[in-house]
Amino acid sequence: MLPFSMRRFLVLAAVAALVACVSDSTSTIDPCVSYCDAVFKNCTDDLAAYSERPQCNEMCKFIPSGADDDEDTIECRNAHARKAAEPGADKARECKAASAYGGGVCGSNVVRVFCKRVESICIKEPVNGVQPPYASEADCEESASKITFDANGPEGPKQPFTGADTINCRMNHLILALDGRVPHCSHTALTSDVCK
Repeated sequence: MLPFSMRRFLVLAAVAALVACVSDSTSTIDPCVSYCDAVFKNCTDDLAAYSERPQCNEMCKFIPSGADDDEDTIECRNAHARKAAEPGADKARECKAASAYGGGVCGSNVVRVFCKRVESICIKEPVNGVQPPYASEADCEESASKITFDANGPEGPKQPFTGADTINCRMNHLILALDGRVPHCSHTALTSDVCK
């Protein structure tokens, strides 16, 4: 039988290994949790990227993961959401970059980013009996390139969109489509009953 001091050492070593294992498993934060925490903390009121936390959680599933400086990634948006809290930051610019569409920063081509989200939310996951707003992501890009994008306009849900025949209005309805594909996916189409 091992001496008491050796048994005690082995028990302490096993406990330390277990604690390290548990710490490692909890230290990795889900990028969607980190992103939504930052965007809801730092981008509020008329700079809000989403109306509700569940919208952010759901949209995050459709945004790729990558490095902080990659285009169109959760990490890029998270970095800009955190920058919005820094002293002297251009909060409006940072919060647009943190939005679902990247503000021309996290995804330099806003129409392309919009159409990627449309394809994921309204084309790949169609509602039974409901016609998708576009035949494909490529069709969306071709059609949406004919619609005005207001670079100074809103990309989040806290500013008025209804009645504006813009990509911005359709962006808002795509976020709303996370809560209900019908009728909001149809509002993202080239011919929209709402964005007109």
